[in-house]
Amino acid sequence: MGSGEVQKHLSFRAVQGETSFRAVGWNMADRADELMAAGECCLAFTPKVNDFRGNRTLELQVIDVKPGKSVQLG
Repeated sequence: MGSGEVQKHLSFRAVQGETSFRAVGWNMADRADELMAAGECCLAFTPKVNDFRGNRTLELQVIDVKPGKSVQLG
């Protein structure tokens, strides 16, 4: 990243129990401080297959993220 560039995307490891996946939130970089302060978050995501240079991995494409261990739906 060059000097003065603003990070646009959020990228992190989502972990539940023994399972972890790379999660990407397009245009959600502004949420990073809020989520780091909470320590835990709830994700709404779509699973996607990333096929980068012949290496296929499952990633989570983040639709929305809320800080905290649980959230109210509705």
